This record gives sequence, structure tokens and C-alpha cells, in this order.
Amino acid sequence: MEKNTNNLLLEFNEISKNFDGVKALDRVSFSIKNGEIHGFIGENGAGKSTLIKICVGIYKSDSGKILLDGEETIFNNPVDSEKAGIRVVHQDVSRILCLNLSVADNIFMGPNLERRGLFFLNRKKMNHKANEVLNRLGISLDSELRVEDISPALQQLTLIARAFYLKAKIIIMDEPTTALSSKEIDFLFKIIKKMKEEGTTFLFASHKLNEIIEISNRITVLKNGKYIDTVNTKDIDIPTLSSMMIGKSELKKKLDSEIKSHHFQKANVILKVKSLNSKKLKLEDITFKLFKGEILGIAGLLGSGRTELLNILFGISSYDGGNIIFNNKIVNFKNPRQAIRSGIGLITEERSMALFNNLNLNDNIVPVIIDQLARWGWIDNRKYTDLAKKYKELLEISAPSIKTSISSLSGGNQQKTLISRWLAANIKILLCDEPTKGVDVGSKMEIRRKMLDLSNHGVAIIYVSSEFDELLKISDRIIIISRGKITKEFTQYEVKNLTLKKLNDEVYRYMAIDEKKDEVFISQKH
Repeated sequence: MEKNTNNLLLEFNEISKNFDGVKALDRVSFSIKNGEIHGFIGENGAGKSTLIKICVGIYKSDSGKILLDGEETIFNNPVDSEKAGIRVVHQDVSRILCLNLSVADNIFMGPNLERRGLFFLNRKKMNHKANEVLNRLGISLDSELRVEDISPALQQLTLIARAFYLKAKIIIMDEPTTALSSKEIDFLFKIIKKMKEEGTTFLFASHKLNEIIEISNRITVLKNGKYIDTVNTKDIDIPTLSSMMIGKSELKKKLDSEIKSHHFQKANVILKVKSLNSKKLKLEDITFKLFKGEILGIAGLLGSGRTELLNILFGISSYDGGNIIFNNKIVNFKNPRQAIRSGIGLITEERSMALFNNLNLNDNIVPVIIDQLARWGWIDNRKYTDLAKKYKELLEISAPSIKTSISSLSGGNQQKTLISRWLAANIKILLCDEPTKGVDVGSKMEIRRKMLDLSNHGVAIIYVSSEFDELLKISDRIIIISRGKITKEFTQYEVKNLTLKKLNDEVYRYMAIDEKKDEVFISQKH
């Protein structure tokens, strides 16, 4: 085959992969051009992550070929793919970077370390070279800083700088903006575009369709493990991409079901938080009310105090002063068990913290109410499985059976499993910390629909999200938290007339980080 025909850098030809009889990829074929930013989208379970893992040698395909620069390539492990010039920037960079080492150490990790003699590192030379790489990319960052002391955005840029130094042919970015603020995303995109101009190719996988359209030249869509189409970004819009991912009839059905009226009336206060303070968590004078059946949105940047507040309400963290009044009684939960018994549930920001990854779907739905399924110390297996089947069907969890390993499910289906856990527990308040983080547009609709269902049945919900358009779609009221304080509240009436721009402006007006540091991202810790 002629090398690099039609300027194609990476080609997937008829790639198929099965897991336990489930077809994750079904003869997927598409190509990535040299020097382009190629968007890669699909619902959770569409096959994106599987294809990326095949591309870097974590999985082997059952059939099909991968061509790099026109030549067939077989990667037996990630080392092989890195030697060939393929680098991955994962969503959770903390699993790849050595957090206790410096930025320079992480850029030159492995055989790239500069040595002085046989046993010593030439740190002066490494720091100088690292600063050269960072400056060339326009990243103002001290290479001697420890990685754990810089923001998630800077951690990602450290990985990108490593790939740039190693002259990567293609950088695969897998949900890179999940933990970033909008200003950090803007800066990341600026760096990606700069590297593109220098000749680096990107495969950019994301569930955020607005970002895909902003950053990419072309977009490839997968659905149910099959290739749907590759389109030029300039010729596409978000509604069209959504229908390509989900299917027009299915998308219309989900949208129609979302439109069901939400009947929230300010009547019964279920939770009062008065003058809550915590020096350790940097929360100061937090005061608000939550009504029965209300969805209270919380907007704020990472590090603003959003997660810390939920952790106090769920008994994970303690506080110094103030009162929490739940159902007209002052409470001070010492641990999550007490909160759960009172009727409060929590969906954590990181699914891995709440899931039992070594267990199946069944075992992940019922743990909160396991004592209700037992008699004289023995679990009633019929009740156990019937309950799991009920919620698998109710939340439309896509899995071959309730015995399917939870780790093999997509992010959206794992999130729906966690929601079903709290539905089974009949909670009164549900605390949601980024409940749609890392899930596709279809799963977001389903999760949003279920939240509206819960609120219509009297469950009060506190809904934290970095995606402010998500907050606008679901919230009855919205409060803004910045630097550990509530700085603004939008009433039910105001939310109905609130625009995304107005909400963004208000959040950044009280932003929890210094403006100058935000622009250059120097050692800002979230």
C-alpha cells in the first residue's frame, strides 16, 4: 500500500470486538487525517473507549486492521503504541502522573530522564528543557512545582507537554474537560490548536457536543458499536449530532418524556441549613432552605465548597458551627450510615468511590437496603434478584443481565445503577454531585427525567453540576457558592428567565480563584 495515501495518518479497517457474547465493536471503519483535530462521539456503550483501548494496545481486536501512516500496525501493549507515536491523555490524569514528583520529572518520565553520570539525574538540564517545552506551547508554569500542587488543567497540560516533547504523531484525548472550568477549557483548546498548527494530530473523544463542534475539524459518530458517519464540523449542529448518536425517534421520545410537567410548590421545608461553618473545609456562614419536591441547583467552580457542603450533609465531614435541621429536628450526622437511615442519599462525583467494581450489577443496586432483604441473618435471594431486575428495567440499564459485571458497563449505565440504589432505599433527600459527569447526551436525558420523576414524588434534590446549562434545565432554584460562601440565589421565577450567559457571568463574578492566576494557570490548586 502506498504510504500515507490521501494524507491519512490513522486508519481503522473493519475493527470488531466481542465481550462475553456482547458485540462492543462491529466492523468499525474510519480514518484520521494528518494534522487534524478529529472529534469522536457516541453514547455510553457505543464503543469509543473499546476502540481507543484497541488503538493503544490494551485490548486486541477480534478482527480488522489498524494502519498508521499507511502501514498495518499491531500493538501488543501500550509501550508499542507509544513507541509508534500514539499518546493518550485520560480523563483521570492522576492515575498516570506521579503526583509527588515535579512537572519536569513527569515530562521526562522513563527512558527520557536526563542523567548526570550513571546514578544521578541532571535536574538542572531537565528543568531547563521542560521550561523550553512549556514556553513553546505558551504554558506559563514552573517546571519545578510538584504535580499534586497544580490544577487538573495543568496536570493535563503536563501530559500534553510530555507528548509534545516526545514528538507524538497523534494524541488521543479521552473526556479531557470533565474536571475543568470553562476558562481552563478555553486555555486547553488554545494549546491544542497551537499544537495542531505545529503538526500534531488529535483524536478528541467527549460527551460535550458543544466542545466537539468548537474544537474539531471532522467528527466520527459511533452507535451501539457500529460506525454511523464522519462529518465535517462546519456542516453539522448539536441537534443533528444528537439524533445521529441516539436515533431520531428515540431522541424525540426522550425529549417528549422530559417535557412532563414538574409540579414544585414552595410549601414544606424539609431541610434548613443555618450559619454552617467549617474552618477545615473553608465553608463560612452557609444558610439556605430546601423544600420537599424541590430541585435546588448549586453552581460554582471546582474548590468553591460545593462537594464539601454535600459531604457535611451526608455525614462524611464534620463542621464547627451552625445547625442542620432535617424534618424540623436538629441533626448532626457523624457518619453516612446515620444519614442513610434518616433518608438521605448521595451520588458522588467519582463513580468509582461508590461502586463495587469487582461485583455485578445486582450486588451494586441493593447494598444500601441489604438488611431489609435478610431474615434471621439469611438473604432472601428471590427478593434480592427481583429488586435488581425491577430497577434495571425501570432505569433502562443496558446490560445483558443483572449478573453482568458493573465494571463492564458504560459510565451512563453505572450512574443509573447508583440512582437505582437510592430509589430502592426510598430516600427523602438525594444529594447529587455531578450526576451526569462523563455520560452521553442520551443518558443525561434519562438521568434528568428520573430526577424530575423523583421530585414529582416528593423527593428533594440538591443538584451540583459544572455544566450550567444542565442546571438551567433541571433546577427550581439555583444558588452560587464561591470561596466557601453562598454569594447569590436565583429564585424560582428568576431561574425560568435565566440565560446561560447570565449564570456564567454571575459564577465568574465571584470566582474562587485569582483572575491573573487563572489566565496563566500557575500552581492553582483546586
